[in-house]
Amino acid sequence: MEKGRIGARQLVVLIFLCGIGDMFQLYPSIVAAIADQDAWISALLGIIGGVAVTAVLLIASRVAPDLSLIEKCMSVFGYGPGVIVSIWYLFYFLIVCSYLVREMGDFMTTQIFMSTPLPVVHLLIILLMLWAMKAGLESIGRSSEIVLPFFLVAAGILIVCLLPKLQFHYLKPVGEHGIGPILQAMATGVLFPFGELSAFLMVLPYVNRQPHLVKEVLTVSFAVGLIFTIITTVSLCVLGSDLTAYSTYTMYILAQKINIGNFFQRIEALMAISYLITTFFKATVFFYAFIIGMAQLLRLKQKNVLILPSGFLIFGLAVLIAPDVTYYLKTLVTPWMFWDLTNGVVLPLILWAVFIAKRKWRNVYTPQEKNEGG
Repeated sequence: MEKGRIGARQLVVLIFLCGIGDMFQLYPSIVAAIADQDAWISALLGIIGGVAVTAVLLIASRVAPDLSLIEKCMSVFGYGPGVIVSIWYLFYFLIVCSYLVREMGDFMTTQIFMSTPLPVVHLLIILLMLWAMKAGLESIGRSSEIVLPFFLVAAGILIVCLLPKLQFHYLKPVGEHGIGPILQAMATGVLFPFGELSAFLMVLPYVNRQPHLVKEVLTVSFAVGLIFTIITTVSLCVLGSDLTAYSTYTMYILAQKINIGNFFQRIEALMAISYLITTFFKATVFFYAFIIGMAQLLRLKQKNVLILPSGFLIFGLAVLIAPDVTYYLKTLVTPWMFWDLTNGVVLPLILWAVFIAKRKWRNVYTPQEKNEGG
């Protein structure tokens, strides 16, 4: 079905961009709303949690490595339960892609193109996604390698330029509200970016495997967590915990505060482009996972017939999923976190456990049955 293949380096780059994703803007706000000035501790602990969640997904990927997530579910759980779990994941891929498109649309129409209708921005984003799907996975992987340096340079410029504005007294008092909010913010900050990497279980069968792939994936997960820790700490030290918690697009606001010698300023456009790059690639990966998974569930030989109808479906859902960005940041965060926990940790572990149990069952009983038959 998918003729193109990507290398280990392209997979790592895609995981990095998707791990950052929309959380590049939203992460400091989400964790600061829970842990206040201790959000940097939550982000730091979240590095370990992120690597652990990624390790769980890598363990699940060892179940029939040549099969995608949908094919694994059908093979391990059997036809009936496999179909149910597959539909569950496909719905998840579809909704995540829709809300990512909506996030990009809300950002563009509230910060940059304020007079442009929201559906017009959605249409442009979806058309670009359709083009990417038509080009194939290999083209998506190569494109990610091209845009990665731009993101790294833009993020580096932002951090360096904000160093003179850091005020570390905003981080005090440490542990004022106890360990509870810190751990809650850590869990939220881990499950949103890392739990959603379950979409890559649809991509891994089309990766040219190398011996060091697992190490590189875990390393890039560590790097994603480290970036979240840095941007959260910088945001707290520049804006304070209250303003960070109430700022929807934290990094965009931080970029507006940069002014070096009345010459180097107004670099928020770089942050806007960086945010759109990471979020677009994340949405494209989920779009790809949905289309490939749907084609495999329906046993179609070609995925191209699903590209355009899926685009229309996402176009409608992107408008219906929430009334505005504030709604899904303030209302949907907690239930969505448990959804990511289920799809990124619980179900992959169940898949792996059932696979191991069935394999041991066959190893124990098959020889005995053969002897009885003889």
